[in-house]
Amino acid sequence: MTALSHLRLDEAPDGLHVKVDCADLTDPCGAELTDELFALAERRGHERWYLDLDGVDHLSARFLTDLLRLDKRLRQAGGRLSLRNLNPLVYDIFHICRVTDLLDVALIQ
Repeated sequence: MTALSHLRLDEAPDGLHVKVDCADLTDPCGAELTDELFALAERRGHERWYLDLDGVDHLSARFLTDLLRLDKRLRQAGGRLSLRNLNPLVYDIFHICRVTDLLDVALIQ
């Protein structure tokens, strides 16, 4: 397992599991996390990513937009983004904003 400031990475046969270690994804944590994700995408963008958002309680509209940009970048490199373990409130935000129509999104398991 590899660790970054706000991310923990775990290699798995089905792809790269990325665990977010930040409950509040508004700035500054959200901006720092976005920077880490895009830097990681430069090296590992060709893989399928499972971004685990368990424990995330707050996020900004900017972070939501950044996730869509990240998915686009991963797809261009041959990868794909899946969001996992969203709490019901965060999932509702994704659903209302129709992100669930664009990304593979799953509630807490």
